[in-house]
Amino acid sequence: MPRQLRAAALLCALATTSSKSVSNQRRGHDAFWIMDPSDQLCLTTYGTLGPCDGDAMWVYVPRSGKDKWSLASVLAPVAKTMCLMRHKYALRGGSCGSGSAQKWEVVRDSSQFAITEDRQKHCVVRDSALWSHRAQLQRAMREGKSLSRGHDADVLGRRVPKHVAHNTVSIQKCSKGHTSFELHTSNVHEHGFMLASADTQCFDGARFRPCSDADAHLRWGFGITFDWLTGAPKTQLYKFYNSTACLTDDRRGGATLGPCDNANARGWGLRAGRLSRNGDGVKTGVCLQRTLDGGASIAKCKENMFEHLTLTLDSDGSDILQAALDKVADMDKAAAAKAL
Repeated sequence: MPRQLRAAALLCALATTSSKSVSNQRRGHDAFWIMDPSDQLCLTTYGTLGPCDGDAMWVYVPRSGKDKWSLASVLAPVAKTMCLMRHKYALRGGSCGSGSAQKWEVVRDSSQFAITEDRQKHCVVRDSALWSHRAQLQRAMREGKSLSRGHDADVLGRRVPKHVAHNTVSIQKCSKGHTSFELHTSNVHEHGFMLASADTQCFDGARFRPCSDADAHLRWGFGITFDWLTGAPKTQLYKFYNSTACLTDDRRGGATLGPCDNANARGWGLRAGRLSRNGDGVKTGVCLQRTLDGGASIAKCKENMFEHLTLTLDSDGSDILQAALDKVADMDKAAAAKAL
């Protein structure tokens, strides 16, 4: 199978690998982490690597048009920074309507995966692989340069660009190399997730109750669609086993469940523990807070009133990733058989 087709095949396999369907369940996108196996840090929308938590989860979503795909950050509260995009040689979250946010491909390499852009012309690379002392010395040796002068630690340190740090990434031509990442899928699309407070109380859409893996009413799913004209993302939180009910802002200072086609059901995001709508969750938008009787209400985020919530998962879903890889292998075998 041609390399450019393997990316689409792999992600299609990830998107179709699921267990038994559940009545009233709307299947969500496969959410996954993009991890550097050298230190188990994951790619974030800041163009850096950080903890592999809910803030570092991505979905790979098709866009309108031929061979257009975006990497969108799960439940990012700010639409203009939700999708991964290239800005010259830097990487950051940007507008999903931008052309550079719709050119991503996740491609198998010899060992793991390469994150590529613009028809595999550009690849994501960890800056430490380019600018650490060891990397600079190895590059000098490959280029046949003498190591007797100009290669002490101070000199090499002064050559490092100001924007480079231990956990930063950038993008370069794939012909110059790339970082091999691991994909670790979550089970969000299989079992949903819970929104848990610091004292293990989970939000059910109206109230906070003790968290329990067995309580299906505490399970949530997330949905993301794109405006056909502007490309702007529309995010929702729906009850995983009743996908017609979405979290809404009732405009009277409360949070409740309502129809998913309600305009107030769009624009939810979760970052740094703040569940918010229509804003960045800090200076703009409204945030979810817990009332004294265990209910839920809405307050302006800038008032610093919010309940710290964590997106909790069952497992890393590595079994799903393996099933997807097996499916791609079967596709390769079938294509090879047809070629005979």
